[in-house]
Amino acid sequence: MNVKRFVPFLICPLFIGSCATGTPMTAIYEGASLTGYKTVEITPVSNDTGKTLDFDVAAAITQHLRSLMQSKGYRLADTVAGSDDVLILKSSLAEYESGSALVRWFATFEGATICTVRSSLIDKRTGNALGEIIVPRIVSGGGLYSVGADRWILGVVASDIVDEVDKRIRGR
Repeated sequence: MNVKRFVPFLICPLFIGSCATGTPMTAIYEGASLTGYKTVEITPVSNDTGKTLDFDVAAAITQHLRSLMQSKGYRLADTVAGSDDVLILKSSLAEYESGSALVRWFATFEGATICTVRSSLIDKRTGNALGEIIVPRIVSGGGLYSVGADRWILGVVASDIVDEVDKRIRGR
């Protein structure tokens, strides 16, 4: 029996299945529009999980949101003065489980890393709610590629939120 033939089958499970699956759900309320906003105020993400977490997950997501919005060319409200229309992005961490890559390696769907964030879109001038974005992400399988998922999933969720906001502001 040639063992070399079976090596790919032994190694493959270490690298498969580590993507963060889930689809953002966006609702823009009737009569509301996000087009024209150039300045965004990102409030600190609140931890609504009811859990004490190993690290400040909410602060990490807030930082990702701020960085990603700036990289897309938006001004942050706390860095500019003026009377531009400001879009408030108010987010809360609804669900978070850090999971375990080792457990995922041996039993898919066990030890999953889960992160769900709910974001409200509010016009600062009027205080009117314009819409909502819910981003659920889960890493339920994988091996070596899913190590650190408890941290990198936060950037994935933040990126989904920023991409949804950017699409709506640009009218897509």
